[in-house]
Amino acid sequence: MKITLKRVEGPNRECGRWTEPYYSWHDAQIMLYAWGRSVGDGYDKVEFRICAEGGESVYSGRFDLEKSGLENGATLREHVARMLPLVGATPAEGAAILELAE
Repeated sequence: MKITLKRVEGPNRECGRWTEPYYSWHDAQIMLYAWGRSVGDGYDKVEFRICAEGGESVYSGRFDLEKSGLENGATLREHVARMLPLVGATPAEGAAILELAE
């Protein structure tokens, strides 16, 4: 699996294009921490896609990036783990998505 991110709000130089793929939650979170440094008051929207190696999207959503690089105190992985049951993912589907290397 791989994760790509696209900053939707924030400095123009950081917005509007998908990142190169990240192959771990940790690496994707490092980018969110970096982007978080330029968030003003409130949050900036970041879209994300989690794709299988073949390229098909497994799960996508929005992360509300705060200055801390987190969303309400949660990392991207924690956010996805909270959202999967709400969108009807089975425990097995959720586990497969969350298995990305730490």
